[in-house]
Amino acid sequence: MAGDSRKSDNSADALLMEKINRLANERQAIFRKGNLGAIERRRVEEITRELEQLWQDRRVELAARHRAAPPGEGERPGL
Repeated sequence: MAGDSRKSDNSADALLMEKINRLANERQAIFRKGNLGAIERRRVEEITRELEQLWQDRRVELAARHRAAPPGEGERPGL
């Protein structure tokens, strides 16, 4: 059932990347407005913290997957 696990991983990856993109777009939209008030600055800080945590979670997940992969699978050529 490794295929089911991969499918589930891909769905989780897609959801995580969707959330990262949504937050990054929201932060960019706030910056585009310019002249940020206290509320906007606070929101940008919240988004930045959340993005940092999401990217960290992503790195940890990818590392765990790499460790669990059979030898040679998931290696990048030329590295």
